[in-house]
Amino acid sequence: MAKRPCDCQMSSRVAALPPSSSGSLGVGDMAPDFTLPSVTNNGWENNCGGRNVSLSDFRGKKVMLSFHRFASCPFCNLAINDLKGRYKKLAWASKLEVIKVFPTPKYSEGWDLLKSGAESGDDVDENFPESTMEGKYPFIILSDDAEETYTSYSVQSSVLGRLGTITHIPSNSARRTKFAKSRGMSSVQLMAKAIKAPKEGDLNRLPAEFLINEEGRIVDCFRAKTIDEHIPIERVSQFLMGKA
Repeated sequence: MAKRPCDCQMSSRVAALPPSSSGSLGVGDMAPDFTLPSVTNNGWENNCGGRNVSLSDFRGKKVMLSFHRFASCPFCNLAINDLKGRYKKLAWASKLEVIKVFPTPKYSEGWDLLKSGAESGDDVDENFPESTMEGKYPFIILSDDAEETYTSYSVQSSVLGRLGTITHIPSNSARRTKFAKSRGMSSVQLMAKAIKAPKEGDLNRLPAEFLINEEGRIVDCFRAKTIDEHIPIERVSQFLMGKA
């Protein structure tokens, strides 16, 4: 497969891979392997909740690998909430393993917003306590407080990208209101909670998402230009249909 660049040009080489001709990780490259602790249990056959998870565990499966700012980031929580809502309604969901990576330490209070409950009407596994995330998300959430995977995948930061998000705030009002309501609070209370929560990560971090095939090779990658951007769901669908 011929290599082509990702959405955004990357500035550093990938430590886990030999330098490519362009000096950056892109489509056609093998995805660097890693091992990180899980903070959730998504119900997959080997029950990874609370255990270390390696990307190589999913060889033979299609993977969506996402890197987020930090667990208390309201934009990250909105994105995860949106994906969770769509995940159960999409026919291809069972064919995709979704892995979410955060720099938040595993036992930090920064996870509280994600732990604060599932959307009203969701099928939550009642065998798990409400104080945890187990049984509430249909995908795996990992902690990388050393941020080694962020370096390996050249996840970028941008002050301008953070400031550029301000222009999107009015258009996200309905999403914020719905999300806050699902957590039993108002939009104002949601923002207050997010402001007070620990922020273990780079405030200027831009999300990055990689679609990885059964061989462990990157088929598509998305590098956000603002902190609230995420890969369009249409690109994920094309990946699963073999059109990426």
